[in-house]
Amino acid sequence: DGGGGIGGGSAPYQSLSSIKYNLLPVELVKNIVLAARDVLMSESLILQIEGSVAIAGDIHGQLQDLINVFAVEPPCGGRYLSRLGALSAEYDEYTKSGNAASRKYTEGGSGNPNALPDTTPSSTSTAGEKRDRDTTPGTKSKSSNYKLKDGDAPRKYLFLGDYVDRGDYSVETMLILLCLKILQPKEVFLLRGNHESATISRTYGFLRECTSKYGHGPGVGGESLWRIFVEMFMCLPVIAIVNSAIFCVHGGIPRDVDSVQRILAMQDVRPYDTPNNGFLCDLVWCDPEDHDAEYMPNSRRVSYTFNEGALDMFLRRNQLQLVCRAHQVMEHGYGFFPPPRGSAPSTRKLVTIFTASNYVNSFANAGAIMLVDADMSIHFKVFNPVGLKELAFLERGVVPEDAHGARSAARQRQWALEAAEGTTMAQK
Repeated sequence: DGGGGIGGGSAPYQSLSSIKYNLLPVELVKNIVLAARDVLMSESLILQIEGSVAIAGDIHGQLQDLINVFAVEPPCGGRYLSRLGALSAEYDEYTKSGNAASRKYTEGGSGNPNALPDTTPSSTSTAGEKRDRDTTPGTKSKSSNYKLKDGDAPRKYLFLGDYVDRGDYSVETMLILLCLKILQPKEVFLLRGNHESATISRTYGFLRECTSKYGHGPGVGGESLWRIFVEMFMCLPVIAIVNSAIFCVHGGIPRDVDSVQRILAMQDVRPYDTPNNGFLCDLVWCDPEDHDAEYMPNSRRVSYTFNEGALDMFLRRNQLQLVCRAHQVMEHGYGFFPPPRGSAPSTRKLVTIFTASNYVNSFANAGAIMLVDADMSIHFKVFNPVGLKELAFLERGVVPEDAHGARSAARQRQWALEAAEGTTMAQK
């Protein structure tokens, strides 16, 4: 949080293009990554996390979204990145404008969580939003600069992978998360996504970003630095179990190894490169889909899709309540599976979290994080990109006629991106 750092003194919802900062020296970056790799290797392939947890989905180098998230829900009880705490006043103004909402979900709760999030100013209570933040375990209100109460434990953070590629700030995003992991390894947890691999990050932007920022020279140049990052990616855990009830992963449930206990009993294969088949591939590549067969080929051309029946069996066999995953753009930042049928709401067996808002500057999607309390109540923080006119219909709760075409075009772009990434992986 030193002077000249990213976000220092800036409003949290402005474009990062206006922020000036200095790149960290390449040797320092290397040492951070190597230190983080050692911390990651000290953990199990499957993490067991207890207590209150904030869960974030894909970020993809969109550093402004990470800053937004930390301004709202500070990591490590606000002990680090303290400048973000000073930005909460701007966040209060942001919530009053109707651009951010807190959604609460509990089993048996009223309403359909798959419906369009209601973020109209009349229904988004600023006081309610403030209460939700101020009573978050481990924090006080902004007037206390997010300091911990005596005896309180800070809310832990779990990130579901896909930190790099697509966006322009993958290096900075990764370094912030790795520094937090080094400083507080029992409070910040990082899982592996499908983009945390040499094959994908070489093709979809991270290698290019490293070389553009740190050059092509011999020794520890941009490409050498990228290889050090890749070696660290190979050490990331792939599964986290939250409060013995929520199965957290980037992609989805493994088909060939359907028991968490069997995975725990396996030899830890790290460091490893993500294979293009098998359960380690499935954990970061597969998707839920509403079809009759339990498993079907994935349109990504890697792994498979699984239906509600396969999900039910996995949850029962492992005595779990919910699967929490990322990996797919969600129009409202999060979405439940299976989808509602007729007037019946979703049974809420799986939730997808996507934190990168307006993904690749073309999807006009909201971003979200999920907050799990120790008593297993679940809240959602939803962020609409500021100043994006295409998202006005989210605030009003209605969809204009021209939005349907834009949404269809965005879906076509999403399918094209997914198919291209899968083809790259399949050809490895």
